[in-house]
Amino acid sequence: MDDLPENSALDAISEALAAAVRAPAAGGDEGAMLMVVQPGERNAFDQQWLQAKLWDSHRIRTIRKSLAEVAECATTDASGGLWIVGQRVTVAYFRAGYTPTDYPSEKEWEGRLLLEKSSAIKCPNMAYHLAGTKKVQQDLTRPGVLERFLPPEDAAAMRGSFTGLWGLAAGVDEGVEEALAMALADPGAFVLKPQREGGGNNLYGDEMCERLKSPEGLDAFILMQLIRPPKQPALMLREGKCIEVRYPTSAFSLRSPPNLTPVVCLTQYPMGWLSRCRACRSWAFTRRIYGWVATCASANRRDTCCGPRRRTPTRAAWLRASPCLIARDLYDRENSRSYMRSMLRILNEI
Repeated sequence: MDDLPENSALDAISEALAAAVRAPAAGGDEGAMLMVVQPGERNAFDQQWLQAKLWDSHRIRTIRKSLAEVAECATTDASGGLWIVGQRVTVAYFRAGYTPTDYPSEKEWEGRLLLEKSSAIKCPNMAYHLAGTKKVQQDLTRPGVLERFLPPEDAAAMRGSFTGLWGLAAGVDEGVEEALAMALADPGAFVLKPQREGGGNNLYGDEMCERLKSPEGLDAFILMQLIRPPKQPALMLREGKCIEVRYPTSAFSLRSPPNLTPVVCLTQYPMGWLSRCRACRSWAFTRRIYGWVATCASANRRDTCCGPRRRTPTRAAWLRASPCLIARDLYDRENSRSYMRSMLRILNEI
């Protein structure tokens, strides 16, 4: 334990959020932070840890609301300022809204639209949210796409971390038949991913093959080549019991500042670290290209848990490569799902 590096992620993240709350562009010193959460949130403890830190160290109040509650009680003034229960809100920090189940009715979309149209700083805003989808990740790997937004040397540096990714929309994506044939011939080397956060929705092995044989709705997925980390047995604690996992997948990743658009770069150094371990079947690592999109806007470098540090594009380069442009280009198609269509509808209205 003595060899572990110092981990100041909580302090650094709270400092970055506090700076955004009090930024002149956000409205000054009297603002609060809105934390957008799921109804009946079960993951409240780490959220409240950050909430307490913001108050203890910076005297900044946090308001916790679901998207439906935002639609019911939030308002905006003539200048776009966001107000909730009589309190000016200058930062909206999303801990929900990343999956279709977070939008069970139009009420939640109304809340999201209200936040996006307000002058409050969004973490993340809708454009960066879309840039984090699997389809954008896959589309950026196609020849010439990344080069539309970055200088050749930056694009080449990024491509050094790419793994195999294929879209499965017949008539839109190239090489669909070849990709399907490869996956069916060697299913252990691939994973099928929907447009979801995390790895719990991914399909592997026989389940993947079964889904690949049914073409209807297949365009909602991407096919990815598995990244195979070194095998290292581990002990894990689950439901109060210690179990041995033969082939876990472990991560050690460095934290960077939150993407606080449109606040300029607040810090340019790692803000702490996260170490975690899961069973291989539940978590297939990706070299998160879209993570670079979101974080290079606020830090000039990013270290990934899947490889050595590489040269990354400058913040200015990624700001020029607006994720809004990428998202509009990729998803304004007939085969877009209602979830993506609703997000683009909001983009078109703000």
